[in-house]
Parts: sequence; C-alpha cells; structure tokens
Amino acid sequence: MLDEVSCAENRKVYPYFYGRKTAGIFQNQAQIDAYVNKDGEKLQPNAQPGDVIFVDINKDGSIDNEDKTMIGKGTPDWTYGLNFQASWKDVDFSMLISGTIGNDIFDATRRLDLRYVNLPSEMMDRWHGEGTSNKTPRFAWNSENNNMVASDIFIKNGSYMRLKNIQLGYTLPREWTSKAFISSLRLYVAAENLLTLTGYKGFDPEIANDDKSVGIDKGNYPQARTFTLGFNLNF
Repeated sequence: MLDEVSCAENRKVYPYFYGRKTAGIFQNQAQIDAYVNKDGEKLQPNAQPGDVIFVDINKDGSIDNEDKTMIGKGTPDWTYGLNFQASWKDVDFSMLISGTIGNDIFDATRRLDLRYVNLPSEMMDRWHGEGTSNKTPRFAWNSENNNMVASDIFIKNGSYMRLKNIQLGYTLPREWTSKAFISSLRLYVAAENLLTLTGYKGFDPEIANDDKSVGIDKGNYPQARTFTLGFNLNF
C-alpha cells in the first residue's frame, strides 16, 4: 500500500500510497459488457454488478499490476499548531490547537470480504442494487473481481483541526488563602481532545504510525476525550 518516489532534482524521498485508480461501481451487466479494450475484449470479464471499476492506466488493454499508480499520500503538506494564553486579574485561560492539511488516510479498516467482522455505519450505503451506490462495492465474501485490492476507494481526506488542550483557571485572592497559611490556591477545569474538525469518518484522523506506515489507519484506538477538575496548592 505504501511506496516511495524519489525526485532526481533535489534527492528528496516522498512516501505515497500505491494502488489502482477506480471509476465507480458497475451498476448492471450492460455496463460490464461495454467496458472493453480496443479489440472489443472485456477489461473486467469476471466482474458482476456492484463490483469496482478499475482504470486501465497504461492503456495496454488489460487490468493488472502494471496499472498501479500513486493514489494518495499520508504525509501532510502542512502541520500546524496554535498556542494561546491569556489572563485577567485572577482568571487565566489557555488552549492548544493543532492539525494537518493536505494529507490522505488509507482506511485499512474497511473490509467487505470478511465473513464476521464489525463494519462502520457507512457500509449501510454500499451497493445493493442498480443506482444505490457508486462509491462502495457490494458485500461479497468472495469476489473474482478482487474488489478489496488496494485502490483509491480506501483513500480518505486526512486533514483535521483539533482542540488538543483547553484550560480555565481561577486563583483565589491572597487575602483569603493567607489566613490558612496557603501561599496560593488555583482551581482549574481542563479538557483534552475536546473538539475535532475533520471530514474523515474513521475513529481518529490523528494517527500515530511508524515511518513505514504513515497515514494508514489499521483501526488504532482513538485518543480519549478527557475532562479534568483540579487545583494547584502552594504553601
């Protein structure tokens, strides 16, 4: 799924997803019969309605491994963060926003070829008759069309913006705390991963991977949303 391409000019190496391009879903047998090469031979003779349409990238009249190409990249164009802190009298506030722009996610959790496995709710919108879907293939335990081969149907927009941390605090006036021999007492409420804006429908767009699987969602457990109520006490 993941490959590398090098640029001769600057000798940099860019990771990317390697697979097949698709052109929708076959809606009926007539569409399959009409998808032929210049000699009139079917490009996907084993396909059935509801199967994925693969693109003959190199135009050699057949669909095979030679048609694999770049279908996305897990490395973002931009990674950003914004740290904001403010205070007024005895009240303080801070927050951290982070995110990425221009990266893709290979959703390796999407499997329609396994008999007993949990599937996301979007699978309810899979192809189950002509005109029902042009994005998600039919449910099939076995497919001679090889619908589950790495292709751009698994590529999702991985850009996101996340409110990583936010905290609101209040330091009690010194004249109150000094009576109890307390130098300072600060009360605060905080939250982590409170809000995430993204078009990705998986568990978590912020995927922690090693350098060989950048941007591949293998079903990692999502980061928890955490709320904290606490105090800082100094004598």
